[in-house]
Amino acid sequence: MPSEPEERKVGMSREPEVKELLDQGTTALDGGNYDLAIRCFTEAIHFDPKYLQAYYHRGLAYGGKGELDKAIADFAVAIRLNPKDAETYYARGVAYGRKGEFDKAITDFNAVIQLDPTYAQAYCGRDLAHQGKGGLDQAIAGCTVAIQQNPRDFEAYYARGVAYGRKGESDQAIADFSEAIQFKPQFAQAYYGRGLAYWEKGGLDPAIADFSEAIRLEPNNAGAHWIRGNAFVRKGDLGKAIADYTAAIQLSTPSPARRLSSQGSSVLSKPAEKSL
Repeated sequence: MPSEPEERKVGMSREPEVKELLDQGTTALDGGNYDLAIRCFTEAIHFDPKYLQAYYHRGLAYGGKGELDKAIADFAVAIRLNPKDAETYYARGVAYGRKGEFDKAITDFNAVIQLDPTYAQAYCGRDLAHQGKGGLDQAIAGCTVAIQQNPRDFEAYYARGVAYGRKGESDQAIADFSEAIQFKPQFAQAYYGRGLAYWEKGGLDPAIADFSEAIRLEPNNAGAHWIRGNAFVRKGDLGKAIADYTAAIQLSTPSPARRLSSQGSSVLSKPAEKSL
């Protein structure tokens, strides 16, 4: 009887070690140690070149480092190994969106929705990609579908609020940002977005209140300091305006230590971890 291929025997004999490497890698990934995570997943792939979860998670780690081309390449391998995996299409769509390749992002989010019509985040991702292309009405319609499916989806309310704000429909934007805040009270970006909508309407006091809350939640938000400074100028409070402008300038020109500490920060929205 012919012997098993060497690659298959290695994969079988190394299975416990491969799973341990995946566990170590996902722990490192969750902790933001992307380099260690990548090393673990790469070693797991060396032992088992068809280990889908290792490619998927390594893609997330590359995304966390901002190495989007490498992330997309790993997600592509994972999709070839399992073309029915909605989570991997979603992750690749996010990576394409971060690169500004909105058509490719929309294609991937459409694939997610086709595979799983209840995947609300995919509707939001697609809508944000449409916003990137300037398709605000499509973005609003998609977010509305996501909200109908999950009325507590704060991300969908936020995305729709952004779209309304870009259309100049400030009242609708304020309503959606308020819904997002209701379901996620610590959502700094929603306070910032609502503050911008109040600013557009000329509501200086509620705008300042929202920018202040955004700053409390995210003290390093230079944009919130800057626009709050503008609001203080309109109110004639130049002392507070100067303080905000100074903070915005300092935050916009980070020290080498701050720049180094931020290089590994993850802005890739991470789908749920895959089961082993």
